[in-house]
Amino acid sequence: MTRRTFDAGGHVGNDPFGHRTIRDAKGAIIKPRNLEIVEPEAEVVRRVWRDVITKSTWQIAQDLQREGVDRRTSDPWTKDAVKDIVRRGRFYLGYVVHHRGAEERVGCHPGILDTTSTTRSTAPRCRRHARNSRPCRSRRSW
Repeated sequence: MTRRTFDAGGHVGNDPFGHRTIRDAKGAIIKPRNLEIVEPEAEVVRRVWRDVITKSTWQIAQDLQREGVDRRTSDPWTKDAVKDIVRRGRFYLGYVVHHRGAEERVGCHPGILDTTSTTRSTAPRCRRHARNSRPCRSRRSW
């Protein structure tokens, strides 16, 4: 079932931050399931992608919390909540991803970001992680 949904460009799972499932007047989900942009949340997504060029996810979360930016839940902003937005970069470009990025295709949902902003944001982040990471060591004893 998930393969068929992926092939059709549909999204599986909960609504990602910045999008919501389109419903009819009675509140029922319109089939096939499609997503629409929630503009206040989309602005936060765009801001996170602008800020990730120069700030860490922890600093971005602190700024959002300090300024009182709303989340979908009543939980405070955390670095993991910001990382979740950054991790979904391909989704916010308008793609759906299958098997953790092994396959992707154009989705049915509208994109929030453009390729210029994600390219500009990804390069410094990759350099920062390469500089701060240690070589991976196997925990196996054999």
